[in-house]
Amino acid sequence: MSTTVKMTYERVFQQLRQAGQPMSFRALCAALEITEKSDKRQLTGVLEALANEGRVLVNRHGDYGVVEQMDLLRGVVLGHRDGYGFLKTERPGPDWFLPPRQMARVFPGDRVLARPGGHDRRGREKASIVEVLERNTEALAGRLKIDAGISYLVPENPQISQQVLIPPDQRNGANNGDIVQVRITRQPERDAQPLATVERVLGDELDVATRIDVAITDFGLPREFPAAVLREVENLPRPSLDKHGRDMREIPFVTIDGADAKDFDDAVFARRTPKGWRLWVAIADVSRYVRPGTALDREAQARATSVYFPGRVIPMLPPVLSDDLCSLRPDEDRYALIAELVISAEGQLRSSRFYPGLIRSRARLIYDDVAAELDAPDSRHPHINTLRTLSSLFEALHAARQVRGALDFEGREVFFDIGDDGHLRAIRPVTRNRAHRLIEECMIMANVAAARFLRNRKLQALNRVHPPPPADALDDFRKFLAEWGLKLGGRNKPRPKHYQAVLDSVAGKPEAVLVQGALLRTLSQAVYSPDTDGHFGLALDDYAHFTSPIRRYPDLNVHRTIKWALKEGAGAVEPDDGEALQVLGVHCSERERNAEQAGWNVVEALKCEYLEGRVGETFEGEVVGVTNFGLFVEIDTVRISGLVHISSLGRDYFQHEPEFHRLRGERSGQMFRLGDRMKVRLARVDSQERKIDFEPLAHRPLIGYSRGIGAKGRDQQANQWREL
Repeated sequence: MSTTVKMTYERVFQQLRQAGQPMSFRALCAALEITEKSDKRQLTGVLEALANEGRVLVNRHGDYGVVEQMDLLRGVVLGHRDGYGFLKTERPGPDWFLPPRQMARVFPGDRVLARPGGHDRRGREKASIVEVLERNTEALAGRLKIDAGISYLVPENPQISQQVLIPPDQRNGANNGDIVQVRITRQPERDAQPLATVERVLGDELDVATRIDVAITDFGLPREFPAAVLREVENLPRPSLDKHGRDMREIPFVTIDGADAKDFDDAVFARRTPKGWRLWVAIADVSRYVRPGTALDREAQARATSVYFPGRVIPMLPPVLSDDLCSLRPDEDRYALIAELVISAEGQLRSSRFYPGLIRSRARLIYDDVAAELDAPDSRHPHINTLRTLSSLFEALHAARQVRGALDFEGREVFFDIGDDGHLRAIRPVTRNRAHRLIEECMIMANVAAARFLRNRKLQALNRVHPPPPADALDDFRKFLAEWGLKLGGRNKPRPKHYQAVLDSVAGKPEAVLVQGALLRTLSQAVYSPDTDGHFGLALDDYAHFTSPIRRYPDLNVHRTIKWALKEGAGAVEPDDGEALQVLGVHCSERERNAEQAGWNVVEALKCEYLEGRVGETFEGEVVGVTNFGLFVEIDTVRISGLVHISSLGRDYFQHEPEFHRLRGERSGQMFRLGDRMKVRLARVDSQERKIDFEPLAHRPLIGYSRGIGAKGRDQQANQWREL
């Protein structure tokens, strides 16, 4: 590059933007005063990078233009088994409809540029793909089919409708009906089906282990750690007292986790003080072992998170760390980064300090056992005094949570009981008890302290940011509340306490479920970012993830930055600049969503499998979703949801009113709302498509719907079952 030319991505991009029209390479060189061959080569590289990011597009004349000024959409493809799909963009509003012809040239997850244009027959805005920016499917799993000598893969991923062709010499010993993993050798194009080669046979039946293997393939999850990583962790030192940490082994820490937990990354202890409590939260010191520039760190960052499936974990760190050296096992010395917190009688964080240390947990306790001991007034548990102190602290923390107006929702988790034969035996709802909430509040307080510690020192790290609901969702929620005679305070900027006040006003009433469901649908998704915008749902101005560095890379980033500020402890790392942290935050957020989708995929398949032999049985449940094609009803006993199609609801034309989360009959005025009760018969289960269909038998509304009756009549109607 000549010394007179300063080349940056932004300078090139701004030049293209200011031109107001696409520019040829020659014109761009002239505008940037580039004459040297080396400068032109660098400009070519910059333009290619901008094109890969979807910021610049090369048109059919070879000219370069700014995507924003071409009225093009940049986004990620979502697929549907029926052949069509959607484009999810960064712009607010609904996704763009992609017809089957457009979907034939991409896989779900591909990043594309598209041009908006027209509407489909249902009024949805359509788009057509202009260019594929990034292919994101390298491997797939599914069932191999061989028909008349033609081999093809039927993908297990319900978003993929294409059949992937497999040349006969690429079957590699797989037989018709086998469940296989394939490597894509040709991506789908407008006029060509994708091609693949079989890499491994996963099995011939879909038990739990095989379903997980399928998800690992479909979501691009790692199966093994690279050899370089395993070499680095071969001879790691056992924890021992040294100059890098304090001896905290006299503190009788305990861990409290689920019965099936394998890694224990947090331990707690608390003491009463004249003005409240002193709480110690000890977190496994992963930064001791995972150092920047190592293969171990590169792999941990690439994974960004552990992935949890029923009965199996894909860890972020090798087992020697996640299950051993960084797991706070009882009666074993372990390195920890400790948050020592002073908390007032009102549950407010008064002060905090952080330091590395060596701890020795006294016990590995289980949530259900702890809850039972706390409920037993004559408990003789060896750690009952610690548990009762933690319980009293929880009361104060929970009261403070209510005062600040943090949102409080009831979870709907389930436990999958898997037999020795690898098949699902039962599904049971999980009830969160006092012990779960106790630990949750202690972890939240440690996360707050970590975020404040860094903010006070003007150090950037990854925060956990939860934005407030977008304006359009807020407007719809207010319309919905108005129908119930409810109001949301806070005018144009309601705080969490205003939302919680709405929930409190309906607590114990039939419509509570409906209001909570509607509120959940207004909330944004939490992300990782160096921004300090706070956590809306928890009603906290400062919030970072500090408590799980074994399974979340952002927590490791926070640990390293705290150690840098302390100037003590092995594993301190100088904070990254804001731009690098933004990139890391986006990556960690994307990996988190990918892990959640992979887990959801397996869970939904297992739910279908569980019901396959129960077609014809009747169940009672609750309406948990309302769409323009029907209702989703969740069965009470196992929390599995399925579709009641709109055509089965009665002889009427039902209009979907999304802002009110209901279907309304034009003739009868009959309404089906979120939260209504229904009795249903299981009609069909399709495990491959993850579809469960119900036939409606009876309906009991939250509130009466018929025209011409007063409030008393509607209340009576709300308590009655109506056969359908």
